[in-house]
Amino acid sequence: YQVIGWMRAFGREITQAIKCVDLCPLATPVERAAQIKLMLGRGAILPPELAIRKMTFFEPRLSRVELESITATTFRDDRTYIVSGGLGGVGKHVLPWLLNKGVKYLLILSRSQSTIDRSTSSIEIWKTRFGARIEAVAIDVADTLQVSCLFSQSLKGWPSCDGIFHLAGILSDGMVKSMKWEDCERVLSAK
Repeated sequence: YQVIGWMRAFGREITQAIKCVDLCPLATPVERAAQIKLMLGRGAILPPELAIRKMTFFEPRLSRVELESITATTFRDDRTYIVSGGLGGVGKHVLPWLLNKGVKYLLILSRSQSTIDRSTSSIEIWKTRFGARIEAVAIDVADTLQVSCLFSQSLKGWPSCDGIFHLAGILSDGMVKSMKWEDCERVLSAK
């Protein structure tokens, strides 16, 4: 699904029309060929993005969703919740929300020790206000060895993990057509 986001950005940068087609991953090669033939038969009326499932076309659509399910969400106070990228822009909203929902064990992962150091006062305030065990660990979640070590060593003495919120990401603005592959790898590594 990351490819679709890249294609949206790229499509805005160039003058040629780009179509992004998601063929059914469960289809056989013969079925996929039939899907492509059906798609090409539609010609110019193809939308910019399209998914084909069992010879049926689907286009992305926004729809209104009631947020009752989010406000009714509960978390166990005897379990650990891990938030990667928890000290970034989105994380600074998610962490208090989790604590307000009753989370008492919160492990925050950050790529940068300096980010952790700058957030120490906020973490101490949350610990006091919510009576929670909160720790921040400097770790690169794109490094499988570091993540493995986290789960085998750093979580000793913590209750079982009941959820992971993966908010880590790298922002690297630029035109897609001028990006190098290394730029793409760096941005996508955390995902």
